[in-house]
Formats: sequence, structure tokens, C-alpha cells
Amino acid sequence: MLYDQVLKAAEGRDAERVKRAAGDLEDKFGKTAYGPMSALVAAKVLYDAGDLAGAKTQLQWAIDHGDGEHAHIARVRLAGVLLDEKAYDQGLALLKDEPPAPFVALYADRKGDLLAAQDKRADARAAYRKALDKLGADDQSMRQIIQFKLDALGAA
Repeated sequence: MLYDQVLKAAEGRDAERVKRAAGDLEDKFGKTAYGPMSALVAAKVLYDAGDLAGAKTQLQWAIDHGDGEHAHIARVRLAGVLLDEKAYDQGLALLKDEPPAPFVALYADRKGDLLAAQDKRADARAAYRKALDKLGADDQSMRQIIQFKLDALGAA
């Protein structure tokens, strides 16, 4: 029921209600998969509402309490928020460890974004190439986006 409340508040883009419902769920059922799932939903709503501190708190909670999959998604999203805040080194630090195979391309893509923002073009190119190499054949839309970013960096 609490997760349903989080989703309904998210649909209504009610940041305060999302924050309360996610907090209740995390307090009472944080050890279940619903805890990190609600944290990810809440982070999105809070981010969209301009509450970057709240979004970062929710993402950090998902990293600290989530299972592998949710924690890795939260890590990539938090690195994106840090990119927006120009906290590039903090974002890169979040992504320093090699993730499990399903997340390698996501990590590499976000690293490329952070490195490109720092004008570390060669390192960004290498990260984007790694992302392309690790993407599955069925990920054509993501492949196109990453290729566009790589092309925007220009020739080595």
C-alpha cells in the first residue's frame, strides 16, 4: 500500500507527498525491494521539482540500502545529478569500481559525460567507446545517443 502511495504521489508530481510516503516505506520496509524502488521513484520526482538535495538523499539511500541492481541504477543517476551540479570528481568517484556486466555500458556512458564536462576529451572518448563495446545489439537508441556524444567530441 505504501508503494502504491509513492506511485500515486509521483503521478501527481506531489514532491512533498512523495517524500513522506517514500520515507515511511523506507523506514518500515526498507529491507524489501520496495524500499530502493520507492527511493528511485522519489528521487525522480524530487529532481524534476528542483529539489536536488532531496533527490540526492533518496539516491544515496538506494545506494546504501538497495540490492545490486537498484544500487547500481541509483549510483548512475546520482552521478548524473552531480554532473548537473558540476561536482565531476564526486560523480567519477561514485563510478570508480567496475560494475557487474549489465551495468558496464551505463557506467561508462556516465563516466564519459563527466569526463567530457571536464574537457578530458581523450578519456571521455575512451569511456564512450567502452560503453558502445559493452552495449547489447538490441540497445540501438542508446547506441545512437552514445555515438552522437562520441562524434561531438571530434576526432582524437
